[in-house]
Amino acid sequence: MQEFLRRRSDLAPQSRMRLANDMAGALKQRLGLPAGGDNELFSKTLCASTAFITSHARIR
Repeated sequence: MQEFLRRRSDLAPQSRMRLANDMAGALKQRLGLPAGGDNELFSKTLCASTAFITSHARIR
């Protein structure tokens, strides 16, 4: 997912949307979250949250 976020500006809009929907959709299903919404924003938020939690855990 992080690689997708790094490369997304290089992708064609349809490819970008399809990849975001595929990755986020699969993850949402696995986590029992509702489908739909802005999957690219979901991916960005998830990666940012994971990075924050990981960096905070190292500080303790």
